[in-house]
Amino acid sequence: MDVKDSNGNIQSDGDSVTVIEDLNVRGSSLNIHHFFGISL
Repeated sequence: MDVKDSNGNIQSDGDSVTVIEDLNVRGSSLNIHHFFGISL
């Protein structure tokens, strides 16, 4: 299976990816961005 990034480029073994996740805070309009890296 080919894994592609958001630009459509195929990822290879050894590539690094950064995942960005928005976390909503209950009762507030505040969003927290959570970043973490993954190595393929």
